[in-house]
Amino acid sequence: MVYPINKVHKAHYVLMNIECSEPVLKEIETAFRYNDMVIRNLVLRCKEAITEQSPVARQEQENNRAPRSGSGRRFYSESDETRELPEGEAQ
Repeated sequence: MVYPINKVHKAHYVLMNIECSEPVLKEIETAFRYNDMVIRNLVLRCKEAITEQSPVARQEQENNRAPRSGSGRRFYSESDETRELPEGEAQ
């Protein structure tokens, strides 16, 4: 955290993107308000749901992507041609 809140220096941040009715939203807000573990919350109302993947989630997905199966040889692209690098030569 940038600054302590109620003398707490560490915290977990949670982002929930949900679509619900007004009574359900009021219930969630009440649950946050009266839960001692929640020290701060913010509810944003949008006209429509945001369905695109966040930049952080997209980057994590790219980083955690399983390596492709293959011969282990490396390739690089030069203009419109793709050629194979000799064994043992790195990019």
